[in-house]
Formats: sequence, C-alpha cells, structure tokens
Amino acid sequence: MNSKVKLYRANVKAPSCEHSKSSEVRKSGNLLSLLDYLFQLEKMLPSGN
Repeated sequence: MNSKVKLYRANVKAPSCEHSKSSEVRKSGNLLSLLDYLFQLEKMLPSGN
C-alpha cells in the first residue's frame, strides 16, 4: 500500500520538470488518476463503521 502511494506521488511530481506544452495534459491525466485512486482507496476502507 505505502509503495503504491510513494509511486503515485513520484508520478505526480514528475511532470513539473517536463515541457510546459504537455504539462496541462499531464495535469489533467494526474487529476483523473488521483480521482480514480481515491475511489479505489475508498472501496478498500470499511464503510460507515
């Protein structure tokens, strides 16, 4: 679990050193990835209790 979080954070930080042309596209992709990641995370957590 922790390794996935670290890997995800590394992937989010990576675009900052890319060219600005692709940064907007990468930000959009990262946002979608983040939402999907949080959704998956929420499904793993016990609900309500």
